[in-house]
Amino acid sequence: MSDWDEEFIALLARAEEKGWALDVIEDCLFLGCYADTPMFHGSHIAFNLWFDECGGDAESPRVRMMDSIRAPLALPIFSRHIPVENKFDFLFGRKHLCMALSVGELIRKCEEAGLIVRRGTNKETSKLEQSGVKPYRYKGKSIIIGDGSNEMVLMDGIFMRIFFHGQKPVSTIKAILSASLPT
Repeated sequence: MSDWDEEFIALLARAEEKGWALDVIEDCLFLGCYADTPMFHGSHIAFNLWFDECGGDAESPRVRMMDSIRAPLALPIFSRHIPVENKFDFLFGRKHLCMALSVGELIRKCEEAGLIVRRGTNKETSKLEQSGVKPYRYKGKSIIIGDGSNEMVLMDGIFMRIFFHGQKPVSTIKAILSASLPT
């Protein structure tokens, strides 16, 4: 499974130099890092405007690095492979990292990588929800991704791994599919 730690470290260095920095991982994961500058307090607004201009939509998940504190399964900031001083910058509010995932682009990148992406039927989605599973809905439908042998439903756990564990989106999905038992 590939991670975006190197890109993250480079993003942090660029933010140190000019007060902010932007990056896009695998054409679908958007990152904006902001240091304590005059732009800092409106950083999430600036990030959301940029993401929306790049094709983001209201259904695409958006988070900040510090949201990981409220997510019990997220890696703590001290477990990330970044310089120690940057970990403290996040903890003490001297830096923000805004993240968003363009689900439309994720779907396109999965298809480019040879994966099969389909919208779940109402029956499939209802069956999942009745069993206590809450699939992520994009444009009102669940998203099912497969490799010909296995399928997985797009759910919040994937977003958690992408955002808070630093895993690249398509790489994560491929790894999960390859580790699954055939359906």
